[in-house]
Amino acid sequence: MTTIHGVGSAARFPRPISTHTIDAIQLRQKKNAKKPEHLCLLILGERGSGRSTFLANLCNYPDYTQSQAVEVCDPRRSHIAQKLKIIKKHLDLSSHINAPMILDLVIIEGFGDNFDNSGTSATISAYLNTQFENYLAEEEKIHRTGIIEDTRPHACLYFIKPNMRGLNDFDIEVLKKIQKQVNIIPILTKADILSQPELVSNKEIIKRQLRDNNIEIYDFGNDRIGDVFSCNDMHPFDKYTRSQNINEMVPFATTCSKLKYVHPWTAETLHIRKYSWGELIVEDFSNSEFAYLKGILFGSHVQELRNFTQNVLYETFRARKLLERRSAIVESNSIQQDIHHSMHRIVGLHFKQSDNSSKLSPNKLIDEKDQLLLDYERKLRDLETRLNSEQSKSTMSSIP
Repeated sequence: MTTIHGVGSAARFPRPISTHTIDAIQLRQKKNAKKPEHLCLLILGERGSGRSTFLANLCNYPDYTQSQAVEVCDPRRSHIAQKLKIIKKHLDLSSHINAPMILDLVIIEGFGDNFDNSGTSATISAYLNTQFENYLAEEEKIHRTGIIEDTRPHACLYFIKPNMRGLNDFDIEVLKKIQKQVNIIPILTKADILSQPELVSNKEIIKRQLRDNNIEIYDFGNDRIGDVFSCNDMHPFDKYTRSQNINEMVPFATTCSKLKYVHPWTAETLHIRKYSWGELIVEDFSNSEFAYLKGILFGSHVQELRNFTQNVLYETFRARKLLERRSAIVESNSIQQDIHHSMHRIVGLHFKQSDNSSKLSPNKLIDEKDQLLLDYERKLRDLETRLNSEQSKSTMSSIP
């Protein structure tokens, strides 16, 4: 029982705070409350690339259920080409990373799983284009309803298996297709199966392939590791020093695990990978680059990824779209002028026939009329085709 020190009923039952004071306190708390950051990640990786375990470690995203695993791995359906499925997940990571953060995941299920993946890159590019189209349509509305919902992925985590061959033709095709639509961050998964020389060789091969194929990935510029983590977060025996450039780490080599471990001193939930020789902590800076990447995504570069998406990728798309509309309008006006001119020629020919019927043969006049009518019909068909094309584009922009 709590003892209240004081004399009289005033001390035992203190005067209640006025409602005006409560309102002021609540308003101050709301004002000081930090608005959660929002990040949308596009997840691309073949089956077995370690993407599901990575997501489980990154944001506690649950692994596939047993029923889903059976459906995906059913050998009786192995000869049937699986269609791509877009899985969307909305997560509140405020309790997981001790900071207000809203994360949207866009996972492409079936990515690279078929023998023929020729249409995959076009499908993913069309999805990204649709998100830009939807955002542009919301911007152009006269009457908006609050803040525009941003479904544009701010970064693409592209998972690469360690195979000493780097990227395959399918990887290169996809990356070249989407490089102007999203910030690409390549990840070399399952790095624990590689020796240190093999890891360095894998990274160099991937970097060389990206350069040779003119594939643009997200550039961290002159940002250094010290800009991401404080001195207290890092240890002298860590893999990298504070002065090293982040671009030197790309592609990020990660090692993940589904086995959880609660630290006895800090009560922090960690992930451990067990071996015959001992254990490896996923979140340890000296073991894997996972912790560096997590700090970049959820800490230092959240706003940079969003800004580059808005100011560079989206604005480039928007400018191109407006130029296409302007060109279509100019061309449509030109066709209408040609049709108008053709009509004048037909009318003029009619009067010419009336005035000079004795000078021109009837067959020649009929041929000229037929030719003008054919030109008129052709231009009408061209105009109708362009109008239908514009209508179909506007319809596609409404697809989620």
